[in-house]
Amino acid sequence: MDRRTVLAGAGGIALATQLGGCRAAAQSDALDAAVAALAALEPLRPEDFGASGRGGDDQSRAFAALLAEARRRGRARIVLRAGATYALANPFVFGGMCELLIDGSGATLTNARAALQKIDTFDANYAPFRSPTPVLPNGVEPLDFGRTQGNGKLDLGLRIRSAARGATIIASLDGAPLPPGRLLVYGWDRYGLDSVPPCPMCFEWVSGTRVAGRPDQLRLAAPLRFAYDSQAPETAFTNDTAQRYGAARVFSLARADGRFRAFAELDVLALRDVRFAPSPRIRAAGELAYNGVAGFGGARSILLERVTARRLFVNFAELVRMRGVRVEQDLEIDKLLGRVEISGSTIGSLVGALGAREVVLGPGTVVSGGTALAPIDSLEARGATFSGDASSERALIGFYAHGSKTVRLDDCTFVAVKPQADRLVEAPIFEATARRVARGQLALSRAEYQRSGIFRNLFVGALLYDSANRPLARVTRLPWCPDGDLLAGDVHLGIDELAPLASPVRLRVPVIAGLTVRNATIGGVHAANIPAVFGNDPHRAGPSILAAVDGLELGPKTIRFTSDVTAMDRPGHSFLIVLGRSFTATRLRFEIVRAAAMGSAPIFVGADSDLGPDVALLRAVCSDIVGKRQISSTSRTLLPGDSAGDPPARQLSAIRVIDPTRALLVKARARWILTLEGTFE
Repeated sequence: MDRRTVLAGAGGIALATQLGGCRAAAQSDALDAAVAALAALEPLRPEDFGASGRGGDDQSRAFAALLAEARRRGRARIVLRAGATYALANPFVFGGMCELLIDGSGATLTNARAALQKIDTFDANYAPFRSPTPVLPNGVEPLDFGRTQGNGKLDLGLRIRSAARGATIIASLDGAPLPPGRLLVYGWDRYGLDSVPPCPMCFEWVSGTRVAGRPDQLRLAAPLRFAYDSQAPETAFTNDTAQRYGAARVFSLARADGRFRAFAELDVLALRDVRFAPSPRIRAAGELAYNGVAGFGGARSILLERVTARRLFVNFAELVRMRGVRVEQDLEIDKLLGRVEISGSTIGSLVGALGAREVVLGPGTVVSGGTALAPIDSLEARGATFSGDASSERALIGFYAHGSKTVRLDDCTFVAVKPQADRLVEAPIFEATARRVARGQLALSRAEYQRSGIFRNLFVGALLYDSANRPLARVTRLPWCPDGDLLAGDVHLGIDELAPLASPVRLRVPVIAGLTVRNATIGGVHAANIPAVFGNDPHRAGPSILAAVDGLELGPKTIRFTSDVTAMDRPGHSFLIVLGRSFTATRLRFEIVRAAAMGSAPIFVGADSDLGPDVALLRAVCSDIVGKRQISSTSRTLLPGDSAGDPPARQLSAIRVIDPTRALLVKARARWILTLEGTFE
C-alpha cells in the first residue's frame, strides 16, 4: 500500500501536509490526533510472528516478519506483551511506513549480540532499536545486515543555487534533475567538524513539485523560512572531499533507489511504556558506553511516553515530544531537529542540541547530572529542576561552545552541589581576528575561521563586539566564500558597521545572544556561594561580557535587573545588556538594598541609543548609603554624593552597569536593583 493511499484512508492523519507551515501548537495537536487514531487500530503482536518474549534467544526473524506486515499496512500499532523481554541481534530500522505506534505494556527490548558490530560509519547494534536517518544507507533492515553492507558513503543530497528567504522555487546548481515530493533543504554548517548527520544552522522540511519543462527546478508548497547560500563554507566528512556539506543542498525524504540507499520518512513514530535494557553479554570496556542506547529519528513527529533507557538520543525530526521519560545516563539531543519538548521526565545528563532549533523543558523535568546544551534558536525551561554538576566547574547550568539566540529560564530550581560553583549560568565567548576588506564586509582566513569557532553563533542580526565589549557591528549576511573555494578559501562576513573599524580587528561573539532568568530558586548545601546569575568561561581572560539580554524581569513597560545577574571579577568590568527592541525610557529607579562594606567608586549606569560610547544616566554612591534614586523627565531624587545625567527620555538600545564592588568579597558587595520604565518599540 502506498503512502497516498494510506493517508487518504479512514482515520489517516496527513501530518506531512499539516506540518509544513504549522507552528508548535498546531504540530502538537496534529501529533496527539495521529497517536489517538493509531491507538484505535487492530494490534500487531510479536508472538503472532513467532517471538517468545522470554529473552536470551534471538527473535530478529519474528520482528522482521512483524515489521514487514506493519510496512505492508502503512499505518500500524504494535503491542508488546507485559513482562516480556525481546532480545534482538539486528539493529532494526523502523522505517518504510507512514505511521507507527508501539505500545510496550512495560516490556523490555535488549540486544542479543555478545559484541557490538561496526557497520559503515556507525556502531550499528548497540541497541535493538534504530530509526532511519536520511544521510545513512539504512532504509530497511535485512537479516544479513552484518554481512551485506552499504558502501560507507553518506547521502548528502544535491547542491542547489542560492535561494532567498521567502523564495518559492529552488534550482539545482549544475542543472541536474531535482526529486519532487517530501524534501529537506539545508545549508551553512555550524559545527566545523565531521558530523553525522550534518549540523546545519539553516534547515527546513518542504514539499515541492516540478516546474513545467524544468526538471532542475521545484516549486515549493510554502515559501522558504531561511536563506540558503551556494557559496557557504563547507566541511569534508572524514576528509573525503567527495562527501561535503555546508553550501545549500536538498535531499529527498522518500527515496527508493536501492536496497541500502532507500529512505522513507515516517509521519509519526510513537512509543509508550517501553524499556530498553543493555545486553549483559557485552562486557568490553570500549563497548559498555554504548550498550543499551536507544535512538529515534527519521520521522516528521516523534512521541516518547514513559520510555526508559540507559542512554537515549534523538535526531532528524520536526517535532519530538517526551513525557515521563527516564534516562539513566545521558539524553543527547542531536541534529536536524525542529523542536524538542520534554516534560515530567528524569534525565541523567542533558547534552547536545547543536543542530536543534528549539528545546523546551517543561514542569516536572529533573536533570540530575550535567547540562551542556546549545540549541540554534532557543532554550526554554519552565518549572524544571537542575540538580547535578553542570559541564562547567563554576556554574549550575552549562552550555556547549555553540551559540543560542535566546535562553529563558522561568521558575526553575537549581541545586548547588559543588563548593567551587559561584554562578548560575556560564558560557564561553568566541574571539577571532578579521580584516575589513570593504565597507560592510569582513574577511577571515580559513584557519582563523576554523580555529576561533566564531561561526558557531553567527546569525543575521547577531552583534559583534570589540575586546572592550563595545558593539562594533551587526551581522547582515552569514559567511560565504567569494573565491569559490568552499573548503579552504577565505571566509567573508556581511555586517552593518556600528562603530569605526580598524583592520585587522579583533571580534568577540558571546555564545548566548539573549538571556532571561525569572524566579530562580537556588538550593543545595552550597547555595550561598551563588551570588551571580551569569559568568564567563573561567578559562578565558578578558572583560565580562555576559550576554545580549532581553531582560531579567521584562514586562510590557519595565526592564528590571539586579546585581545578582553580574559576575564581575575585577573593578571596571561591566555588565552590558543589549535590548532586543528599542526601549524609550521615561523613568529610572535605582535602589541600593545593601551598601558595599568597603569604600569604592560609585556604580555607573550608562546608555546610548546607537550602541556607541556610554552616556551617563546615573553615578550612585554604593558605600554607606542605602536608599532609592529616581530620575524622570519631570523630577529627580538623588542621595548625597550621587550625580545624574540628562533625563532618560530617549530610545535605548543598550544599558551598561559598572559595579566596582563586584571585585570585593561576596559579603562586601553592594546589592542593587535597577528598574527602567517606559515603552518598547
